[in-house]
Amino acid sequence: MLPAGIESFGLEVFDEAISLSAIPWLKDAKDLRKCVVKYCNGLESIFSSSTFSEDGQISLGTVESLDLSWLPKFRVLFDGLTPPHSIWFNLKELYFRKCNAVKNIFPVQLLENFPNLERLSVTWCENVEDIIVEIAEMSYRGSHQDYSNSISLPKLKDLTLWDLPRLKSIYNGVMVCPSIENVYVYGCPMVRKLPLSLHMDGEQATAPPALKSIGANEEWWESLEWDDPLTKTILQPLYKGAFRVPYFLPPLPLWPPPPPPPIFPFLLPPQFDSLPSNI
Repeated sequence: MLPAGIESFGLEVFDEAISLSAIPWLKDAKDLRKCVVKYCNGLESIFSSSTFSEDGQISLGTVESLDLSWLPKFRVLFDGLTPPHSIWFNLKELYFRKCNAVKNIFPVQLLENFPNLERLSVTWCENVEDIIVEIAEMSYRGSHQDYSNSISLPKLKDLTLWDLPRLKSIYNGVMVCPSIENVYVYGCPMVRKLPLSLHMDGEQATAPPALKSIGANEEWWESLEWDDPLTKTILQPLYKGAFRVPYFLPPLPLWPPPPPPPIFPFLLPPQFDSLPSNI
């Protein structure tokens, strides 16, 4: 069991768990806010419906920042039946790095369970095909869900998609992101559409009010397909061209990794709370 009051936690070279939320000594970590996981060769998911408590709560539900890297078998963020709408996760920041077994990040059915998401970064995941995807399923909600082609991410501020050679779609519809500030897309040659919804100011269509910049290769930007050409005209002033690695995108770890240390979990140092993840 972790010491009471632990807010930051890291797990490295731990191959005994398939789902992070199923690890016994994490189930009662009620104060956990930041979690870094890397080089865990057996890990396939973070959250699992099998770990629901009788009152509908789930371990790791308090985590606000989740950093996942070098997880070769990682498949899904949430494994099992979709949780009911009443279960909310506090997750604000989600980073994927070198998780080559994952094919999509969010089933659209899960978005309502993550209403606080502010930052999403997916980098060097060579088999990702979709960021948000619609998946027909029967769930705890009682029946098959009918989702329109418009989704809302009310608090999303930063979206970074970096070096995803098989990515085909960010979302096959329209994303309403009133808080979006920065969009960075690089090395995603198969993506043909940027699905941002315009903001309506009365009858006047404008860019999302918080949007500051769109960073991308010029050739990709010019090749995008638009359902309404007016969208590109409105967004064009915010296009900033090619860009350097965003400040919040941690550098890629060296490969191959150094010889693994003894297999045991480690607690992050206190300075982790005041610095961006650099793992």
